[in-house]
Amino acid sequence: TYSLVDGWNGFIWDYAYRNVMFNAYDIANKTKDKYDQFYALSLILKVEGMHRVTDTFGPIIYSDFGSQASIIEYDSQEDVYNLMFEELDFAVAELTTRYNAGEESTFVSTDLSGYNGDYKAWVKFANTLRLRLAMRIVKVNPVLAKLEAEKAIAHEFGVMTVNEDLFKIVS
Repeated sequence: TYSLVDGWNGFIWDYAYRNVMFNAYDIANKTKDKYDQFYALSLILKVEGMHRVTDTFGPIIYSDFGSQASIIEYDSQEDVYNLMFEELDFAVAELTTRYNAGEESTFVSTDLSGYNGDYKAWVKFANTLRLRLAMRIVKVNPVLAKLEAEKAIAHEFGVMTVNEDLFKIVS
C-alpha cells in the first residue's frame, strides 16, 4: 500500500528555505564586501544545499530570495545553475587568492567541517560541486557542462580525490 506521509514532500523545500537560504541571505547581508572570506564560504554551502532543491522542483526562488516585493519570481533551473556557477566562481577566486597569499584562515576555530578553516580544502569542495553541477547539465547544455567541468579539474587545487577531502560535519 502506498501511503504518503503528511509533510514529507515539503520537507526538502521548507528546510532549504528556513535554513540554507535564510542563513546565506543573512551572512551575505553581514559580510559581502567586508568579510568576503565568510561570504565565499556561505556561497559554497548555499550551492551545496540548494542544487538538490532545484533538481527536485525545477524552478525555485533563488535570485530574489529576501525580496520584499509582493510577487517574487521563480528562477528557471537553467538560471539557478548559471547563478550557482557564478557564485562558485566568486568563492573559488576569493579563497584561492587568500590561500596563495599565505593568509591565515579567520575561521579555524569555528569551522565545524573537517576542513578546520583550510581555504584549499574548501576550494576543492567548491570545485567538486562545480563538477557535480556540470555532470547534471551535460545532456541539456553540453558546451557549458564541458566548460565548467574543465574549470573544476584544471584549477590548481583540483577536486576531491581521496577520503581526507570529504566534506563532513564534526563535533
